[in-house]
Amino acid sequence: MSKKRNLEAEIDDLREEVSMLNTMLDSLSDVLEEKGVITQADWEKKIKENLAAK
Repeated sequence: MSKKRNLEAEIDDLREEVSMLNTMLDSLSDVLEEKGVITQADWEKKIKENLAAK
């Protein structure tokens, strides 16, 4: 397999992992909101604050 194909396969794998992580985070935020721990809006605000601090 060529280097390009290897990179394309790795990129596809990473896309799948990112998609799975996104689904997991969405599910977690839904559960937290259902339990009254934090709202989706507050969750997203906190994430943005943490990203801006880095």
